[in-house]
Amino acid sequence: MKSRRSGRNSKSKEYSARIKVYLKNTKTDKELKWNNDPKLIDSIVDWYSEQVSGVGEVYDATNIHVKHIRENIFTITYSMTYSSPVKEDIELVGELLADPDDDGNYPLSYKKSKYLVIGQYLGLLSPGSPQTRRSPRNSYKDIEHHHLLLRMEMKKCPAETDKEKAEKLINTIVKDINMNLLDKPKVYYVKKPFYNEGLTAIAPIQTSHIAFHFWKNPEPVILKSQGSKCLLEFDIYTCGSLSDIQIQRVLHHLTTYEPTRVDATVLNRKWSLTIDRHLHWSAESDQSWVKWLDSIA
Repeated sequence: MKSRRSGRNSKSKEYSARIKVYLKNTKTDKELKWNNDPKLIDSIVDWYSEQVSGVGEVYDATNIHVKHIRENIFTITYSMTYSSPVKEDIELVGELLADPDDDGNYPLSYKKSKYLVIGQYLGLLSPGSPQTRRSPRNSYKDIEHHHLLLRMEMKKCPAETDKEKAEKLINTIVKDINMNLLDKPKVYYVKKPFYNEGLTAIAPIQTSHIAFHFWKNPEPVILKSQGSKCLLEFDIYTCGSLSDIQIQRVLHHLTTYEPTRVDATVLNRKWSLTIDRHLHWSAESDQSWVKWLDSIA
């Protein structure tokens, strides 16, 4: 990053970066399941306060403060003294502050174990956002703007006569993820062109939408697992949040089509387009479909 300091005329400006923190055991390589233990939260804040000082010195970031927001979400507030910093520089500093120990040289100690601290940069907060100013208790609590994007290869595909089943599937999923329909789901069966044949559906929900399409005759070249005969592209967008157990329920309802490969990505679109989490399974893996589903939540 090129320096943009201009001596006496430089003015300090404050920025806040939103980060997600993961802890991975140095011995077992397993991720610590998050808990809201105050001692853990204080340890993470103290760890960051020590580690980010070096980044601040190199990139002229000052007044660095770390604050816990909820679960494993934190904010890092910092000041930059460049006269006219560009967004790329501000973002770069935020990224470096989010993960100051990318080499894993300074593990965090917690309950007689040591953990690598992995920080995921989620983007800059807008001035006046709920994390940078006081707001009524629980305001914005459930507003995450989660977007589930699901690509699934399967052995079975729904037929044209399964439109009613598809409608019931949507109704069940909406109920399981605690959403509300605005109107009756619309389900269609596309016959042309040949490669696009399959069941397609869309449903408006109170917080946005659910949409999916089954490809009955996908091009073999795009299928990655043996035995795959059908392709499903499925998405749910909500200005609320999607928990692991809700995603597990969605996947469970698709078991009837005998999945052979799954890629599920959750985007957080609240501040920008950032990957909140990604799940992957294939029939070639060591875990069975049922065991993998159980491990999600």
